[in-house]
Amino acid sequence: MNRKLHAFTLFELVIGMLLSAVVIGMVYSGYNIIAKIYDSHIIRSREQAALMVLGETLQRDFDKVATVIAKDQQIQLYDSIGPPAIIYLIQQNQLIRKSAVLDTFQLKQLKISIRFEGTVIQTGLTDALELAYQFSGTSITLQINKTYSAEQLFNQTLWNQ
Repeated sequence: MNRKLHAFTLFELVIGMLLSAVVIGMVYSGYNIIAKIYDSHIIRSREQAALMVLGETLQRDFDKVATVIAKDQQIQLYDSIGPPAIIYLIQQNQLIRKSAVLDTFQLKQLKISIRFEGTVIQTGLTDALELAYQFSGTSITLQINKTYSAEQLFNQTLWNQ
């Protein structure tokens, strides 16, 4: 009963394991590359969504209030005469919104330009706010405008005197 067994030699097994290890290494490297790309995409998408929320929130706040005043690294939004309804605090690389709730918006290399009738101002009545910041290596400018009626400007002039 001499039967010959059909089996692989030790050399064939080593070659098979070597090829398997090379394929597994390539798949693992590919997975790591795709995972890094996906993570950076998720981070960029979240930053972009936060910037969209900031723009929409600022514009909604500017449209809702009667007066926007710049003062001491703050942008104060007033419904009428009295304390400000909303305050935006300008700090390095962030904009903090204070109202019923506190919101913080992180912006890289934030530069803010406050204007009234096209003139850059430090304090006083404001009709335009320009935010310049870095997003994914690109400089982006967001401009928010406030339109006043003649009556609002007249009342503001009386209020300041």
